[in-house]
Amino acid sequence: MEKIFCGGETKMRKLLLFFLFCLFWLFPVIAHAAGTVLYFSDITNGPKKGLKDGLGSGAIVTIWGANLGDSQKTSKVYVGGVAAAHVYYWGNADGSAMAGPAKLYESHGMQTISFSIASTAADGTGNIYVVVDGVQSNTLPFTVRAGNIYHVKTTGENSSGNGSWRSPWKTLGFIVNESGSNNPAVGAGDIVYAHDGVQEADGLSVRMSGNSVMLPISLVAYPGAVVTVRGSSGFGFGNYNADVKYWNVAKVVFQSTGSAIQMTLRGRVVANAVTNITNQCPNGQSAGIHGFGTPRDNISGAKVLGNYIHDFGCDSTGKLHHTTYMTNRSGTPVEAWELGWNHLRNNKTVHGLHAYDEGICGDVNGVVKIHDNVVVNQRGVGIGLATATFGGADTCFSMPVEIYNNILIEPGKGPAWPPNDGIWTVGISITGHGNKSQVKIFNNTIYGYGDNTVYSQYRAGNAAFYTGKGATSGRFAGTLEFRNNIIYNTQNFAYLDGDTGTSIAGSNNLYYYGGNSIPSSPPSWDTAPIISDPLFVNPSTGDFHLQANSPAIDKGKDINGVTRDIAGSARPSGKGFDIGAYEYIIDNSKK
Repeated sequence: MEKIFCGGETKMRKLLLFFLFCLFWLFPVIAHAAGTVLYFSDITNGPKKGLKDGLGSGAIVTIWGANLGDSQKTSKVYVGGVAAAHVYYWGNADGSAMAGPAKLYESHGMQTISFSIASTAADGTGNIYVVVDGVQSNTLPFTVRAGNIYHVKTTGENSSGNGSWRSPWKTLGFIVNESGSNNPAVGAGDIVYAHDGVQEADGLSVRMSGNSVMLPISLVAYPGAVVTVRGSSGFGFGNYNADVKYWNVAKVVFQSTGSAIQMTLRGRVVANAVTNITNQCPNGQSAGIHGFGTPRDNISGAKVLGNYIHDFGCDSTGKLHHTTYMTNRSGTPVEAWELGWNHLRNNKTVHGLHAYDEGICGDVNGVVKIHDNVVVNQRGVGIGLATATFGGADTCFSMPVEIYNNILIEPGKGPAWPPNDGIWTVGISITGHGNKSQVKIFNNTIYGYGDNTVYSQYRAGNAAFYTGKGATSGRFAGTLEFRNNIIYNTQNFAYLDGDTGTSIAGSNNLYYYGGNSIPSSPPSWDTAPIISDPLFVNPSTGDFHLQANSPAIDKGKDINGVTRDIAGSARPSGKGFDIGAYEYIIDNSKK
């Protein structure tokens, strides 16, 4: 072997050392490129033929994720290893007609792709994935199966149309509200695409059911379509007789004075927008998105993903009308639900992501997950789990609950209701003697909280509120774990509030007050608190990423099973786990 005399190293050895050096230097860049992550899709199964729009072949699927790119360029999306028949949109989830009404780029930096399944895709269970800059993403499950595809257009005809591309129906109400011989032949496994300009003025009272998660009925806005459903009589998408099952509803604008969307058994509510009807105020005992267990089970397996609920409610909205609302009260357990990647902003309906049971209750099987949501300027509690037994069942909730990767910005807003609603002026509230859940709260960022406005009957607020064990109906009777959270106090309110009877454990939380006086100390049960400015990039613009010198970096505790942050970045990304909703990512492009 030829030797190059330079400190006695051979040419081969020099090349090997150079390769290792480059590998070490470039590895973070490669890992960052591999950060192309898919989060969720609007539908999880559908046919590969029957679209007939002259562009695609099968069902149009929309997926959401991180680092997908603001345009397609050379990237591709695949189902079962077969490239899409047609890509309708590839870019930011910015609320535009092509992207759909959910503004998830604003809140999460999220991007989205709408595409049609190719006719050559293999039947049966498979996966969706994308390849961006030569790097393959993770996968989302998708099953290719038989089914019909229908269309609703403003140019259609209800009486003579058959729902095809060339002979569409005219209104959504004709499909879901009619009964008997006039009811179109939409059934289990079918997909209905609503096209631009389709509107319903008085809600949808849905009567038909899907058969299973694999054979649902799906109502989805076609790419580029603005589809609006107004619930002027109280609901937008209403579950007729509470007996409808297996519906997917996606990318539709709902305006309502009551419940904008009522869940169906094991249904999916994905990337819709919910807001007020102009000059009307929502009120009642329901919510923008509502799932319940009685008189029928319409909450089991609920997936509420990537919805944008904004400017819903007004000052006069009553305290029993919520932003989202999950409740059972059936006397029998329901399956756990998931609330993920939603964007709630400027809502005056009470409580953001809210679960409550009372009376005979019914409990929940499985793990309730509330994760990766962004809640901004929320009246009442940002995230809440509460019960009130009132002489009924001793146990309402006993399930595990995981609350993680959420960003809460100024929760606990007014108007409040005197004389004793101070417990609602908080970020996260866990209460109720019938609430025996095992609650884990970790890697959340809570910036500002409480009510210090002219609305308030008193000044009050906490980042998190919990009550200890006891006999009264308000006292939490479960266990609580509180780790890796950032609490940034802006109004001199106490960080946390709860009595010493609670079974609580916690550590590695960061506490900071950005005002002119010193609030109460971190709780004594936090065994490794950090009291320091977290050094967000720019909280005034809503950027809660960590600066390079943040004391939250590498100071968190390993939470088993949490592998990504709210932006889809890997946890941990450095020497250790970071505190808060974001991991700090080294930008090697600046080296």
